[in-house]
Amino acid sequence: MLFINDIIDIFNDGNCAYKLFADDVKMYATLDVNDDGKGLFDKFKSVEKWCSEWQLSISVKKCAVIHIHSGNTRQVTGPSFDIGGYALPIVDHVKDLGVLIDDCLKFHLHVNHIVSSAFTRANLILKCFNSRNVKVLLRAFKVYVLRIIEYASSVWSPHLVTDIRKTESVQRKFTKRFPGCSHLSYPDRLVRLNLDSLVVRRLRHDLILTYKIVFALTDMNPEDFHIRQQ
Repeated sequence: MLFINDIIDIFNDGNCAYKLFADDVKMYATLDVNDDGKGLFDKFKSVEKWCSEWQLSISVKKCAVIHIHSGNTRQVTGPSFDIGGYALPIVDHVKDLGVLIDDCLKFHLHVNHIVSSAFTRANLILKCFNSRNVKVLLRAFKVYVLRIIEYASSVWSPHLVTDIRKTESVQRKFTKRFPGCSHLSYPDRLVRLNLDSLVVRRLRHDLILTYKIVFALTDMNPEDFHIRQQ
């Protein structure tokens, strides 16, 4: 706990926020066009100094800087960062706890990545399973494929029609190859197989998370999500 308390003390003053998970640290701050980012830079150097004093090595090649912004024009602001003379690259996307986050928070890259992985997994199921029993194939799909396209969906849930259709296509194409289902429309296949669309499943996940936030079942402040408690 000594290590954790010490590094938390570094962030207690100023407007720089942080997140700790296992041996990872994320630092971030909101900067406007007139802000030179000195506060964030000072905090960053404090963490680097703290690690040096405790002889904790930093995997510098896993570190990067991402400027999250709105609009189509990439506007890089703020100071440059380095660790021990190694300049940290400015990237347009990072992978954080399994989710690809881009600098516009649109999650196109993440959707493309998980859809590709899910299709590969679904095709392997159809190729490697000799059985064409619908219950067996559905069970395999739920265990090996849905976990890919639903992981952390409350973070990246798509709002653009293109991404929604792309994600839904995994289940649409997989179920079409079931015996006796190829001639049915996708809604009819869902009824016959007693399945929900992926859109409905993501909505259910969002509602569950909202419930947990409202009733303080997770470490999140409802006001941060514009949720008013009664």
